Formats: sequence, structure tokens, C-alpha cells
Amino acid sequence: MESEYPLVIVHWEDHTSSCHWMTKEEYINSDTCVAVTIGWKVFEDDRKVIIHSSYVENGTSLFTVSGNESVIVKDAIIEEYQLDFVDS
Repeated sequence: MESEYPLVIVHWEDHTSSCHWMTKEEYINSDTCVAVTIGWKVFEDDRKVIIHSSYVENGTSLFTVSGNESVIVKDAIIEEYQLDFVDS
């Protein structure tokens, strides 16, 4: 599928949280996590990228209707890879 929207894998740093009681030593040792998102990059500006992992193909244009939207702050992106399709 040729598309103006590249298929990407994005590794990005995300916050974590907890809903249980912790000592100071426990919460000081808490850390962030690395999330991985796979999908079509449908929007990008100076601040964010938007990736959708599902869409409806209606014959006229892709991503008129799409879902599973991830809005990722660009400063949180660790690495990004573009995937290429291989015809079989």
C-alpha cells in the first residue's frame, strides 16, 4: 500500500504512576517507562506526532475515519523507524 502516511514504530518515554502507598525510598526509586507505538503517522508539527493504528478504507482516501489514536509529544520520542512494505 503506497500512502502519504508512513507506517512507523515509535519508542517514546512515558510517565508512570502508582495508586498504592509508598515510602520515600520507594517513590524516589520509581522511574519512567519506554512505550512502543506502531501505526500510520497521520500528523506531525513542531510539538507532537499523531499515529493511528486502525483506519477505514473507503475507496477515496485513507484516514477519513481512523481509530486508536496516539498523540505523542515529540520531546518524548527516543527513536522512530519507518517500515517499508514488501510485495510478495
